[in-house]
Amino acid sequence: MTVTNSEIISFYNGQNIFLTGATGFVGKLVIDQLLRKCDVNKVYLLIRPKKGLEPKQRTEKLFQDIIYERLRNEKPDFIEKVEILDGDLSQDNLGLSEENYLKIIEKTNIVIHGGATVRFDEIMRKATAINVKGTLTIVNLCHKIKHLKAFVYISTAFSNCVHREIKEEFYDPPIACDELMKVVKCNTDEELETLTPKLLGKWPNSYAFSKAIAEDVINKYAKGLPASVFRPAIIIGTDNEPIPGWIDNVYGPTGILAGTAAGIIRVIKANPEATACIVPADMVAAAIVAAVYKTSLMGPSNEITIYNYVTEPENPLTWHDYMHNCTKIGDEMPVQQSVWRHSCSLEPNPFLFTFYSFLLHYLPALLIDLTFLILGKKQRALKAVDKVSKFMKVLSYFSMKSWKFSNNNLRALWIGLNSTDKELFQFDMKTIDWSEYFKKAIPGIRLYIFKEAEDTIPDAIKRMERQQLIQTVLTRFVYCITACLMWKLTCSFLAINQLSAI
Repeated sequence: MTVTNSEIISFYNGQNIFLTGATGFVGKLVIDQLLRKCDVNKVYLLIRPKKGLEPKQRTEKLFQDIIYERLRNEKPDFIEKVEILDGDLSQDNLGLSEENYLKIIEKTNIVIHGGATVRFDEIMRKATAINVKGTLTIVNLCHKIKHLKAFVYISTAFSNCVHREIKEEFYDPPIACDELMKVVKCNTDEELETLTPKLLGKWPNSYAFSKAIAEDVINKYAKGLPASVFRPAIIIGTDNEPIPGWIDNVYGPTGILAGTAAGIIRVIKANPEATACIVPADMVAAAIVAAVYKTSLMGPSNEITIYNYVTEPENPLTWHDYMHNCTKIGDEMPVQQSVWRHSCSLEPNPFLFTFYSFLLHYLPALLIDLTFLILGKKQRALKAVDKVSKFMKVLSYFSMKSWKFSNNNLRALWIGLNSTDKELFQFDMKTIDWSEYFKKAIPGIRLYIFKEAEDTIPDAIKRMERQQLIQTVLTRFVYCITACLMWKLTCSFLAINQLSAI
């Protein structure tokens, strides 16, 4: 294979790219794809101050990440192609200086808008400012860019999750984008908090809601641009590139796995037969790079193409398969920091889930906090369980249901690539072997989330065996106590019945 045959690389040669969401999970991988595989001229990154770090400091920290080790080795001078633009999606004109704003207008060829607040419980004002108003600002900027070849907006496959069948088309938003921005502007934070449940309606959280409104922005105001919308499903760790199993967060299913591995999560509210609509992050990034290329070929249009990047119907993965693969491999490489031996069941019945959650989550946490109280230590177990419970409640909306997605545009995008580009930018979800994927994902969670290297596995296995013994004893003790209580309750019930009959 020679990269000279790559139509995608040829397209990107010498181009200037403006990217938002650069410090996010997918953004990092898009940067890797562009700088490691392509010979771009410049990548402009919109970065805001955060947690006391200025944009320049955040960028230095960003490129120290292990995900860029391969890039640093293959292209040591890559940083010369990166330019940081201090800014903020929630601000007017993106918070850019006049000089940088004009630079984007004069020099940019490609815009990839992936910046967003991804917190599911984000307050409405902030979700609107970043995800909706920020997207409108980007679109208005794109209309001013003199040499724009492609604009791709990164949405989510669940922006229209209130529909059980989601096609590659725009849907009516819960509220028009202009109307939402007006509501936010005219109400105080307290008033917005009261209005939020009514605004959300059938939408499960402010993230999916605001992304649906952002798509309304694209549908209304991006017409006439070379534009497309890319909707990825739930994004998980990398499959292969640039390193297998890489993950930098504990959102979504990864958080569930981390909690299970640590022995904190033992029961999940999920339908075992529902499809886990998940996609590896590196394949998402490769598909975005390809979508930009395809968007440029279609040129400016009033018809905006949408790409649903989801689990293939021909290669599905249920939540049962997901947890089975993870726990099976977890038995071979447990986490050394776990508080209990990992074990997890999926329970779709809300009443049984509540009962098991109390028995397996809250009761042990209560006993731990009581022990800490006696020892004069800080009690934090119940607080941790509360936090995990809120997280699982959010995820249960997606783990209890299956959606039917159409992805004809995405399939056409893949089929239209030549053999070289299919090898360089592999994103065909039909080809993924899920059992092989998890053999990379679980070591990745151990290494990148728990910071445990491979040489800790033997000690972790010994620890797991000791935990299993203790767990067996405690489980039998709890069962005995439960049986005694049930017997007492039954006797009391019978006695009351007999007294009533007299």
